[in-house]
Amino acid sequence: MLMVIAGFMLGVVCGTVLVGFMVGRSRNAEEDAVRYPTY
Repeated sequence: MLMVIAGFMLGVVCGTVLVGFMVGRSRNAEEDAVRYPTY
């Protein structure tokens, strides 16, 4: 049972890091688009 809880916590941490990384990348991409317009 302890392993199940540990695995669940690890999954939550990995998911949070992954979402934060993707949000940070998309935010940086938007800033780059504003800095260097494509039109």
